[in-house]
Amino acid sequence: MKFTFIEKKMAPSDSLRAYAEKKVSKIDRLFRTESEANVTFSTMLYTLNTPFLFANMDGSEQDVFSISHEFGHCFAMWQQLKAGSHSEGRSMDVCEIHSQAMQLLIFPYYEIFYGDQAQVARRYDVYTMAAGILTAALNDEFQEKIYNDPTVTAEQLDELYYQLAQEYGLVVSSPYVDANTFAKSWFTTNQYFDTPFYAIDYALSGCVAMQFLQLMQQDEETALQLYHQLVQQPSDLDFLSVLQAVGDGKTLRSPFEEGQMEALAEQLQAFLDGDGQQLEQVA
Repeated sequence: MKFTFIEKKMAPSDSLRAYAEKKVSKIDRLFRTESEANVTFSTMLYTLNTPFLFANMDGSEQDVFSISHEFGHCFAMWQQLKAGSHSEGRSMDVCEIHSQAMQLLIFPYYEIFYGDQAQVARRYDVYTMAAGILTAALNDEFQEKIYNDPTVTAEQLDELYYQLAQEYGLVVSSPYVDANTFAKSWFTTNQYFDTPFYAIDYALSGCVAMQFLQLMQQDEETALQLYHQLVQQPSDLDFLSVLQAVGDGKTLRSPFEEGQMEALAEQLQAFLDGDGQQLEQVA
């Protein structure tokens, strides 16, 4: 499968491109051969009063990405249990910070999983998370438009989705997916039907979680302490209240704060343009 990077300005190295092709090859197997699904999830077992993490590993790079994400949820559940709560949090915006931040906190251990390709893996996983923020924002804008127009047709939905994907830079180029097929791919997103406006939670939480990448570069021990503080916040706090309760109240910046998204984009671009080790401080 030929992998085409969405952001042309990134100019990915040959090693990063090769790793990306290997990572998405699993999609090929779903089309061409029988393959076990990589299914990972976490939940609370209330009768046992304990978190539970299920992971069906398939030997792909997605294993590390998925299990670290779900372990973030489980760790937060443990902390809430210790505080007498049986809920990770009332806000998905907050819960997904727990999971996505954990995906970054395990970066120092990537050599165990990826050996001499650890730096490439770090860069690609950051790229994947950044693209996930854009995808969530696209999904939210798409939903808002279609739910405000009950007369919209299937053809108009295809056209709207493709137009928004182009604007967000998320049109996929692949021998297996032509433009017409991609335009219809919105139909495969079950959240549009059963949990509308859920996807934006991943965008908001991702914008906060990605800040742990810079915190880890500055001081790993401090970043871990801040994460512990984050998951110990009362489960009934809302998104902005949690951010204000961590650190000095300004450590984790809200994506609604003026200039924050531009600063985050520059920081991530600096990381991706580098060797996967340095994240420059952007004033």
